Amino acid sequence: MRFVLSCLLVLLPASPALAELDSFGLGSGRDGALSVTTVGRVLNAATPLTDLAVVGARDVPVQSVSGFTVGALVLLHQSGGSEDAVVSGDGGTLELRRMGHWELARVDAVTASPPVLRLSEPLVQAYTAPGAQVVSVPEYTNVLVSAGASIVARPWDGRSGGILAFLATGTLTNHGLISADGMGFRGGAFLNHPDLLGCAGLDIPPEAGGAYKGEGLRMGRFGAASGRGSVAGEGGGGNCHNAG
Repeated sequence: MRFVLSCLLVLLPASPALAELDSFGLGSGRDGALSVTTVGRVLNAATPLTDLAVVGARDVPVQSVSGFTVGALVLLHQSGGSEDAVVSGDGGTLELRRMGHWELARVDAVTASPPVLRLSEPLVQAYTAPGAQVVSVPEYTNVLVSAGASIVARPWDGRSGGILAFLATGTLTNHGLISADGMGFRGGAFLNHPDLLGCAGLDIPPEAGGAYKGEGLRMGRFGAASGRGSVAGEGGGGNCHNAG
């Protein structure tokens, strides 16, 4: 099957769903043939949801409709937004709920203000904001990636991105690279603190010796949480001398 879906946000174990009957197959080929001869070609538009999209809804409120057109295929994905109040260092079970859920749908209408994507069929699953996003899925006939060329995912920016997806009705020929490596959750910033020793806290501010935690399923913490304790998939940042 020539459906390429790569996601460094880690597609958590969840059953895929379709917002309408599986008429997508290998796609319609509406975008024609694709020949990639350059490095770092990005195929997908991505936008975060701005509000809850409930089961049965057709209207999906988004931040921007740029890059989305009527008739286009889209992927809805719950990339983050854990609701659990997890504390640093807690090794217990994390209830993932909707994390990793996704479905395909076709755009029936595009409204610019306020930005809304109307789907041709109702949603099968619910998506929450912040944490869910809509990604365009191009539908090609044949795809050729030349030697030295590459297709890459749009970088995750804290609300959307990190996913590479397309369909092809014909032949996919890859002499280069198709990759989402390094485009998902962001690592914490390195802080050395060479003069600080003996820091023991799981959550301590940078001025007290904490390095920033990596990004995880809890939204809005990246760049603000520091210390060696991990939280909901966020890697701990380390403490004091040579922390990072």
